[in-house]
Amino acid sequence: MTPASTHVRWADTARVLAVLRPLRAALTAAEHARAALFASPLDREDYLAAHLLVRACAARATGAEAAGLSYTHSCPDCGATDHGRPRIPELPELSVSLSHTAGRVAAAAGPGRVAVDIEGTSLNSVRLAAAHRMLTPRERAAVEAAPDPQACAALHWTYKECLVKWGDAALHSTGRIEAPPLVLRQGPVRRDDRWLWTWVDGGANGTSGTTMTSERPEIEGPGRLESLLTATP
Repeated sequence: MTPASTHVRWADTARVLAVLRPLRAALTAAEHARAALFASPLDREDYLAAHLLVRACAARATGAEAAGLSYTHSCPDCGATDHGRPRIPELPELSVSLSHTAGRVAAAAGPGRVAVDIEGTSLNSVRLAAAHRMLTPRERAAVEAAPDPQACAALHWTYKECLVKWGDAALHSTGRIEAPPLVLRQGPVRRDDRWLWTWVDGGANGTSGTTMTSERPEIEGPGRLESLLTATP
């Protein structure tokens, strides 16, 4: 089934689990086993919610029935299915990406390439140090001068993670790649071979996020999840 559109969504974990509850039966034994490895019940919920949301986005992009979709990985080097690029086996022409942080999840699906990453804006010292390791000296200076350094650091972190998911970089090399000005806009902007959109969402579960897609995406935040239960692309 050929993808007809590109969809990006992010939402609260609890809302995804509630609205997309009809899709829980589609989760595979491998996904449940992976979720069980998380020590925190909240982390397990974030993981499972992201896997429900990516199915819903895939269905919305193609017209497929989300309840009939599985999720796995494909490593181009060793052929393993527990790591590597994420994929929906029933939709081989579709690209997917997902991300989860404390209380929030994000997913993207569409033709060509897609990448999405989300990160909480309240970073503890360990995660803030991890974010800084991904930044160039100029980016670190910009983060330190920002009105909200943690949100700015999180936003740059998600951009660098998307570069890895897109295939432009490895994690160890992101600190040598300068990000463009990450201006918060109302919609995606075309940059070279991709559409780029970055956001900072405040509130109790404040998050920063980045998405990159080959085709111009339809992007929606926490509301209107019910629309994803309609398979029409």
